[in-house]
Amino acid sequence: MKNLKKVLALVVVFAMMMSSFAFAAVYPDVADDADYAGAIKTLSDLGFFTGDDKGNFNPDATITRAEYAVVVCRLLDLNAAGVSEFADVPASHWATGYVNAASQAGIIKGYGDGNFGPSDPVKYEEAVTMLVRALGYEPLAISKGNWPQGHISVASSYGLLTAVDGSVGEGAKRSAVAVMTYNALDIPVVEQTGFGTDVQYTIMKQTDDQDKVTLLSKLDIYKVGGIVVADAKVAYAPAESKMDKGYVAIHVTDDYDNADKYLRLEDNKNGKLDPDDNAVTLRDEKGLAAGYTATNAIAYAKKYGTNKFDLVAIEADAATTNTLVLDIADINGAACDLDADTAHGEKNVIKYYKEGASKTTTATLENVYTIVLNDEVLTNADLTAVKAMIVDESLVGNIELIDWDNDNRYDVIDITSYIHVVVEEVDAKNGVITTYNTDLDRIDLDIDNEEALVTVKDVNGADVDFATLAEYDVLAIVASPSPLLGSVNFAQAEYDSLDIITLGQSKVDGIIKGEGTTSAGDPVYTIAGNKYEYEASMMNSTDINYMENALEVSAEGTFFLGINGKIVGFEGSKASDGNYAFIIGAFATRASNATITLLSEDGKIQTYTFAEKVKFVNAGTDDYARVSIKDAATEIGAVLANTAWATFPGTGTAIWEKLDNAFDEDTTEIVANDANAKERLIQFNTNAAGEITEIIPAVTAEVNAFEKEDSLYKEATQKLDGKNLADDIVIFDIDWDDLTLSTVKDLSYLVNDSEYGAVLYNKNDDNQYEAMVVKDAESAFAVGTPLAIVTAVETGINEETDADTVTLTVVVNGAEATIVVDEEETKDADLGDFAFGTVLLYNADAAGLVDTYAVVGNITFNYEADQSITFAFDTAFEAAAVDKYNVSDETAEEDDAYFIGKYVDRTNKTLDIEVIDAIAYEDETPVSGLISLPGYANAQSYLATFQGRSKEIEIGGALTALTKCDDVTDPFYNVVIVRTNDGAVQEIIGLEFDVANILA
Repeated sequence: MKNLKKVLALVVVFAMMMSSFAFAAVYPDVADDADYAGAIKTLSDLGFFTGDDKGNFNPDATITRAEYAVVVCRLLDLNAAGVSEFADVPASHWATGYVNAASQAGIIKGYGDGNFGPSDPVKYEEAVTMLVRALGYEPLAISKGNWPQGHISVASSYGLLTAVDGSVGEGAKRSAVAVMTYNALDIPVVEQTGFGTDVQYTIMKQTDDQDKVTLLSKLDIYKVGGIVVADAKVAYAPAESKMDKGYVAIHVTDDYDNADKYLRLEDNKNGKLDPDDNAVTLRDEKGLAAGYTATNAIAYAKKYGTNKFDLVAIEADAATTNTLVLDIADINGAACDLDADTAHGEKNVIKYYKEGASKTTTATLENVYTIVLNDEVLTNADLTAVKAMIVDESLVGNIELIDWDNDNRYDVIDITSYIHVVVEEVDAKNGVITTYNTDLDRIDLDIDNEEALVTVKDVNGADVDFATLAEYDVLAIVASPSPLLGSVNFAQAEYDSLDIITLGQSKVDGIIKGEGTTSAGDPVYTIAGNKYEYEASMMNSTDINYMENALEVSAEGTFFLGINGKIVGFEGSKASDGNYAFIIGAFATRASNATITLLSEDGKIQTYTFAEKVKFVNAGTDDYARVSIKDAATEIGAVLANTAWATFPGTGTAIWEKLDNAFDEDTTEIVANDANAKERLIQFNTNAAGEITEIIPAVTAEVNAFEKEDSLYKEATQKLDGKNLADDIVIFDIDWDDLTLSTVKDLSYLVNDSEYGAVLYNKNDDNQYEAMVVKDAESAFAVGTPLAIVTAVETGINEETDADTVTLTVVVNGAEATIVVDEEETKDADLGDFAFGTVLLYNADAAGLVDTYAVVGNITFNYEADQSITFAFDTAFEAAAVDKYNVSDETAEEDDAYFIGKYVDRTNKTLDIEVIDAIAYEDETPVSGLISLPGYANAQSYLATFQGRSKEIEIGGALTALTKCDDVTDPFYNVVIVRTNDGAVQEIIGLEFDVANILA
């Protein structure tokens, strides 16, 4: 942070806005640091100069003769009157009254040919002459020689041309004329004091016999110099208290020989003010003194009553005030020797880093100095806290050191600390700003309180209507007292003063492409080709992520920038948002060849190496450790407390060794150890080189392992054992026999009313889990999943992955459908499983891509041998029925059961079949013989008639059309496939064989 090249634009502007030695620019085309800037500001505040219709001053342009005549009239308090005598300034001319008044006062004389040349640029010598005449020095100028030499000589002698840039014969620049006019304000005027035969002229300077008279004093405006010691916000010694709103106190050190006794120092011709206690109160309704507190300033006071004065202009006294503005981050906290006693030891210092420097520079403090934080003078107790914040860099803002007597020792340490918020909404009617910040989510501007000290300005210091603030505007807020030293209730307007600087849409959109550090070890992020630091004291938030952990390589979104150009907020996706993975395995014989193999949420299995530094993050606390995998595992131990890796680090072993030991591919150990399964579910991030840069283990409080019988999935509520599942949950369907055959599924994988052993991870803001590892599943198919009969098989290739596929035409629920089995996308796919007459169960997505399937059985046509037709259950299905397909081995009246039988009879309540084969048990014995199945009338049923050697199936007809089997010994028969659940018939498929056609 110390050596990083600063984003200076906003910092400088902010420092000027909040600085005691500053002013808000009157004109956008007048640079604050221009030599003539102070003169232009003072003359504009006094009303002598105005800009053009665009608000510009045009300092390098010339001023016309008519325009400057108007300025001189204002200096002399001459109103426009009558019509000019000049031919080229008729009654219709905009300046005719002023030109006439100036002519009558002897300020202008014209060209001698009856014309004035109102639109001609005023020449340097012409402007000098007008001011010499206005000051009354015309007789002295004539005595010095011909025009214009005499006028220029007098002007130079009395300081009128000090710092004025101009030459005889050239058009005078507006900036030069402004400086010349400014110089005239404090020059004593010449008045005629003798008349008749004894004509005399006297320069009205301060003497024992006369008061000083100036152009300003004739307007009842008086000049004083001194330190602005108090306003409504702050009071510096010797001021005893803050002022009422709209007033300031000035500790006068120079009365400039002004003529008003109330404003004069006591030792200056019976003045009122005692040099040791010489504060004067001025009314400041325009807030001109804002930003000048603790500054040696020159004030212009206009009298409006007995001992009552308005502040009409103010400027910093650059000759006696020296200031130094520092970013708090550049202070060397360890060398910050401050206390708040009224008397301090000699040579107390502040050490700071200049831009780009590796060594500190020393600023020496006055023996007696004042320390202020956000307009509050600090006590010793407060200072202790502030010093700690400077040391740990949690204090954000700037420190202005003010030397108000120019002795190279600073008298005031003025600390301005600000906080940033991001606007959510503005209630213009009630004067309330709501923000995205948790800690400061509501700001009441107290608009109904006329005494409220609240300002809203832009970065140039111009007033802003708070109602124009927009969502996502960044605000820098300076509150007094500072919330750093106690609770400030912004929501109830419980503050002394509030200054809001709107930065507008101060942000950068993009992706963090790189992360580095400064020489001081502070993080630096590369976004859109530029480098940005992070503001360590970012506030908490709800929708805007105010957390350092959000800032990492590949984080994408909007990065909000504070007044110092640093990141103060982030809205978007953290690199680790999502990016879930299941650890398949880890390998290492040494740190240099350490790898980790992950099944990521996109379904890909990939092996990664590690970056030089890896960030191990505790998502529950946002604490992290950025370490090398060569480091001891204990380096991440404390950080990962209360995560699934809490016991993982151990002692005395390098991280790479622990990874290798913990994540081998011994699936027996994983299945038997819940903790190991949890450890394998992580979030991760990589850099541009594909190396692992971040690992976020599951947080214990957000991980739940469910036993099989406890975790029932309910589709209607989208809950697993009462736990909410996110719509986009990532489900890792792990093949515990071979981890490399594991796949990733979405929510549609889960079967309603089925039970799972699972690990759930990472609840989002809606209290929904975002990731899941399936340890075991009760059933792959939901109750009521219909049987399907294959009628056509077509092989193919997935054009995106080159994986082999088969497209199946099936009859399901009595209608035809098309589904696709993909050797990579479909779990445990064997493309040879399917033929005409295969009966199966399956789950597929909306596009027909099969996720899981099970072959229930096959219809076999024996044309060549005994010309028989048979149907038999698949042996693999039969073997896995109890463990995998929700079949009870205790009673056929519970869970699912499957029967193949000859259709014998039916009644209103039962279906009678002679069981040929069954996947149904009574006390672990297969059901056989003639049985009656209840509830068939409400079951899904249809007939499938197989015809001819073309192997076509005709779908249609009711079960009642199926021919009963009168002789159960008849080799040619019609059968039914029946599926029951909890003893009730769910589905009946009547298989009718057109034997004559099939065997023809």
